[in-house]
Amino acid sequence: EGGDIMSVVETALMIPRNAQQTMTHDEYNLTFEQPDGTLINGRYAEAENGQIKVSVSVDINGQEGYRVSGNFQGKSIDAPLQTAASVTGPYYQYRQMVQAANPASGQPRALVLDTYVPSANPLETIAMEANPTGVKVGGLPEYEMLFAGLKATGLVDDKGQTSMKVKMGTLELQLSRAYINIQP
Repeated sequence: EGGDIMSVVETALMIPRNAQQTMTHDEYNLTFEQPDGTLINGRYAEAENGQIKVSVSVDINGQEGYRVSGNFQGKSIDAPLQTAASVTGPYYQYRQMVQAANPASGQPRALVLDTYVPSANPLETIAMEANPTGVKVGGLPEYEMLFAGLKATGLVDDKGQTSMKVKMGTLELQLSRAYINIQP
């Protein structure tokens, strides 16, 4: 693996609010990371019901870490990104999840990944706990994930989530990947 890796993630959701209303949520993320997983930069945009909620850029800022600039919920931001560890890109994180679920030792291990989810908080990363359940579906490892107060179960390959179930109170969302574009 010689060059930097570009990841493009596009998400479109329709989520029921109640029996008469639905909410739409659209997301577009473009990230570049080094082969070792270090995030170089990212562009993130999210809209709900056609209204832009997040439009931010994360750029490496020399030895000072990362800087976030753009708009979040109608407010302009330009500040350092608070992070507990080095920020890694999505391709590296998913490869780590596949490797942890299929180690040479045969014993799956849990991971804690420091990940960037701008809709949760654009100025800091969040810890995502990823615990392999030991179950494989179609050869893919199943994970239980805990992040930002949510619990999800899903299947992962080296390009990302292939499917995920998220429980939010009495509501259960079933998400499936339709397309992914990750290029070294």
